[in-house]
Amino acid sequence: MNFLSCLLKPSFRNRSRLRAQIRGYAQLKREKRIGLGRRVKSALADKPLPRIAEHASPLIFGAAVGNAERVVRQYLFERHVGTAMNRAILYALGSKSAVVFALPPVWRHVLRDHGLKVDDARSAYAWRWSLLLYFGRNILSMVQTLLRALAAQGETLPHDRYAYFDGLSADHLPQPNQTGRHYDICNWYAQWDGRVRNLKAVRHGVAQAAQVAGELRVESVGAPFLLLRGAVNMLRLWAWCWVATTVAAFDLLRGRWWHALLLAEAMRAKAVALCPADILAVDYLFHFSGRMYRPLWTYEAEQMGARIVCYFYSTFEQAKLDTGYEPQKFEWGGASWPLYLVWDEYQEALLRRDMGDEPEIRVVGPIWFSAGPAQFDLAPNAVAVFDVQAHRLAAHIPFSTYGDYIAAHPDFSARFLLDVQQALADQGLSMAFKRKREIGNRCTKQYKKLIQDIANAGNVTVVAPNVSAMQLIEKCTGVISMPFTSTALYLRERNIPSVYYDPTGWIQRDDRAAHGIPVLIGIDELRHWISNTLVGDRA
Repeated sequence: MNFLSCLLKPSFRNRSRLRAQIRGYAQLKREKRIGLGRRVKSALADKPLPRIAEHASPLIFGAAVGNAERVVRQYLFERHVGTAMNRAILYALGSKSAVVFALPPVWRHVLRDHGLKVDDARSAYAWRWSLLLYFGRNILSMVQTLLRALAAQGETLPHDRYAYFDGLSADHLPQPNQTGRHYDICNWYAQWDGRVRNLKAVRHGVAQAAQVAGELRVESVGAPFLLLRGAVNMLRLWAWCWVATTVAAFDLLRGRWWHALLLAEAMRAKAVALCPADILAVDYLFHFSGRMYRPLWTYEAEQMGARIVCYFYSTFEQAKLDTGYEPQKFEWGGASWPLYLVWDEYQEALLRRDMGDEPEIRVVGPIWFSAGPAQFDLAPNAVAVFDVQAHRLAAHIPFSTYGDYIAAHPDFSARFLLDVQQALADQGLSMAFKRKREIGNRCTKQYKKLIQDIANAGNVTVVAPNVSAMQLIEKCTGVISMPFTSTALYLRERNIPSVYYDPTGWIQRDDRAAHGIPVLIGIDELRHWISNTLVGDRA
């Protein structure tokens, strides 16, 4: 085999696997079984892993030892299963072969229960190797964390009361704008009635200069588990790492694999446990974006008096099918956050159906999240329009009920945008069109061309994706959204007219995913609403 063929072979294999996955998706589409992936994942989220609860080491799990099985299930589901298992299933269907995927035995049985053929020998071999890889990566991660903690010893630590936001990026921090109103998550927290009082700061892990949100400083402090200080505490952490690594290695040999899987997570939890309680945040806030796993260190922080909060920056609602509603346990079924913040009673009811009465859920209204610095100008009487971008199957194969919608109506993006543009133009109104984010070559060529064509229409302004949706809506006379994007729910209290528009008739009018927002079906209903509500109000 020559050097050139060595370079080409991996790419060829990837393309071959992708073609098989697309064939598998086409098969599910023909058989009207696109929901297979979400049903399998919902079953996995609910399926306990045996022996963990009885053999969980307090040394590794610390304050979370009573929840060890659930923690492992969350971690394995979020960090290991993800989209990789979906693609493994599609590949097996498209290549007419058995599923080969690294899963523990009890989860491989779940795949069989859903009619999938599983290559048990190869999957078991892959599972054992994946555990060794996790163990090796965890040891490397522990060394890196220890070195970072050592390097941070000279830094001063704040001793005032603060809240910490996990998982933010620069767009989620306060940005300058012309109106002086800010719709980022830090400013949302600053005005939230339920936040802890007498705070001085909001902190995060983004390397950026200090800012202000309301009366709170917004500043970077790095990772929350790198706060321990002092030679004694560092020595304790080093000693714990040696002992825990030995225990995890020994347990891996005798089949107690969960300690090796979570070793690095446990080390971070130990680092938090060694911190004085008064340097920890009083609130730790995590956004829900497929985050079923609650980090081990949060159990230590909660035991030391911190509040652990999971907030929804979107409504995450699946559309109703002809056969009725499906659970969304494939997104959050095994989650165990102690407090959830949601937008409205519809979202609270959705979570209750899947999670029961165990967690505390608070309705707080729309939660601001991202607000980029981009400025924009609109024509008078503009209408804000929000769609869902069309992805290439090679980049994203949808398994939500929205995937059923795409499968049934591959032209829905074009029909939505063209109908809305034409209906607004007929009434002399302009269209302010905003995509959720820039996705580059992940979107289809047809969608890219459609956006170019829309941008050339005389009544359309294409707004940059990093503009805040709320800032855009503030300048508009109405909102038209594709079902069921969260944008329809922003600023409802200001009585800005808002509707969902479905050009296909697939969405059902009584779908609770609409959260009480009217659903218009077909261009005639859209024209009637524009004429009576937008133009009529203006007249």
